[in-house]
Formats: sequence, structure tokens, C-alpha cells
Amino acid sequence: MGLLCFLLDLRNIPPPLLHLLKQCLLHLANLYAAIPSPTADLPDRLAICYVHPAPSSSSSPQLKVVYRPGEKFSLRDFHHAVNNLPLDAFRPNQHGSLHTGGNGQCMFGLIFVFNV
Repeated sequence: MGLLCFLLDLRNIPPPLLHLLKQCLLHLANLYAAIPSPTADLPDRLAICYVHPAPSSSSSPQLKVVYRPGEKFSLRDFHHAVNNLPLDAFRPNQHGSLHTGGNGQCMFGLIFVFNV
């Protein structure tokens, strides 16, 4: 059994790129839901979590899990989790940010984890 977990560091993803990334996650979920399953229920092997800036500058960033594997995959719940990712978390040019600024490129944190 495998698990595919998406860990998004929203502090480093500008809103236009986050919008595209969200669309990719929704397409992935649609394809996953379309896979024929030998049983009536598709096993849930997807997860989404994100790093969000701290509410105050003195506290640590927060890790939030917005979709965790359950007994069976819920396309509706996955879409809800993706569509409700916050768009206000981007922090350009702050300490620890991977945003490069001047050259028009940015990097973002997206981790794929596959456990066997």
C-alpha cells in the first residue's frame, strides 16, 4: 500500500502559481477517481498538508493537514480541501523564503512521498 502526500509550503508559492498547482491537484484527483477499482470503493491514498505563516512574527510556522487518507477516497472532500487552500500565505523576500524575486523565477515546496 502506498501513500502520496503533497506538502505545500504556501509561504513560498505566489498566488498565480498556487492557482495552477491547485488545478493540477484537482486534475490528479479526478484521474485517481476514474481508475477502475476491483472493489466498489477506491482506497484513499492521497494526502495534502501545507505550511502556513505564523499568526505573529514571534511564533513558528504552522503545519496544517487539510486532507488525510480515510477508509475510501472522497473526490468531493479532496476538491473541497484543495479549493480551500489559503491564498494569502505567500511571503516574498522573507527569511527562509525560497522566492528568488529578481529573475522572475520562484521555487516552491512540494514533496511527494511514496511508502511501500
